[in-house]
Amino acid sequence: LVAALGKKTYVVLALVVITRLPFLWTGYGADHDAWLVAESSSRLWNTGIYDESRLPGYPLHEILSAPLVGTGGAPLSNAATLAATLAAILVWSAVCRRAVRHERIAVIAFAFAPVVWQHSAVTLDYIWSLLCVVASLHAVLRQRVLLAGVLFGCAVGFRLANVVVGLP
Repeated sequence: LVAALGKKTYVVLALVVITRLPFLWTGYGADHDAWLVAESSSRLWNTGIYDESRLPGYPLHEILSAPLVGTGGAPLSNAATLAATLAAILVWSAVCRRAVRHERIAVIAFAFAPVVWQHSAVTLDYIWSLLCVVASLHAVLRQRVLLAGVLFGCAVGFRLANVVVGLP
């Protein structure tokens, strides 16, 4: 995947990192839900007891966030989300290479779409969920059905509403 990247994709990745780095140290995010995730993850890390951050629960994200929040706080959990953002951009680039006429425009649009840009450096499940959905799509395009199913199951584990994405 990385070998097929052009220099322009690296520029997009660098711009995403540069524009998001300052936000890694500003707490878990402006959304109150991010702080609830951090509280739930911290409780899980410190006590081993899982209490959902909000209903219906976002278990995969809260379990993944537990060691991040427990050992590194906001900077580490936000940096992990930034890494997931970069991974999502890379996978989206691979999808676009196979299915889109103007790959570069689609990659730039994805990387700087408001929902991606806004949530790329906070402790929320949106980007993790999106990464799994895009990776599942990539697996489908490569005819790796079992892998696509596992990745889609992870997307649902991150965010239950992704069940709707699987209907089409």
